Amino acid sequence: PDMKLPILFALSYPSRFDYSGVTTNLKKIENLTFFEPDFDKFVCLKIAYDVISEGGTSPCILNAANEIAVDSFLKGKIKFTQIPELIETALNKTEKKNIFELDDIFETDFKTREFVLNLIN
Repeated sequence: PDMKLPILFALSYPSRFDYSGVTTNLKKIENLTFFEPDFDKFVCLKIAYDVISEGGTSPCILNAANEIAVDSFLKGKIKFTQIPELIETALNKTEKKNIFELDDIFETDFKTREFVLNLIN
């Protein structure tokens, strides 16, 4: 499976484009096995779980820091291993607060992006 079908559905919403590609038939899959995630290996997943319980603007900080960090990695400005470090630094240093209006999110997003860009530069 890949993201082709969900992206197609998103782009064609509320209608649906025809899709003739391969899809996964869950009825043909006899067993699915799930394991506890290895948080030492998937550091960003652990950060995301922690942020969910924090609430407020923390998810916004995580998202903004992640977008800047991943973009910087793709442009060769940082190492892959710096992505979770930058996210954690942003979460520790950016003001967290409850969300009362949309502007709280926009302000947090802007400040976080500026903060992470300054760390990288």
